[in-house]
Amino acid sequence: CQIESREHCLKIAEFLVGLVKELPVSFIFKSSSNALPDGRDPMLESGLSTYYYNSFSKPVAHFVQSTLLQHTQLSDYGILYDSLHICRLTQCPSLLLELGFLTNPDDAEKCLDPKHRQQMVNALAITIRRYRLWLLGMTS
Repeated sequence: CQIESREHCLKIAEFLVGLVKELPVSFIFKSSSNALPDGRDPMLESGLSTYYYNSFSKPVAHFVQSTLLQHTQLSDYGILYDSLHICRLTQCPSLLLELGFLTNPDDAEKCLDPKHRQQMVNALAITIRRYRLWLLGMTS
């Protein structure tokens, strides 16, 4: 897990948005770890969250969130609407996945654990595969 600067995150988002305009893609997502601003209790907020902006991304957000929760040990922080750069500027469903809170000691410990990181990679791969099947009208 790595804390990135806001500028770095915007550069990644702009790159992905540009790439989506050039390639045929079903959806895009960016994954990272969340953090809380000062003044909020980090012990009270933890888990997986999925952010979306466009209404056509909402069903995908529900699908991704529920599939990831089935295959990880993270709690459910929720599906959230927000005007985030990565979520706004595409013609296909786009999501920001926050894979835990670095400000929560339990989530931060998981984030540092290589086994947990591998579990997250596996869960993301399963989610992408199942989403592709879902688009084709098939079940996994």
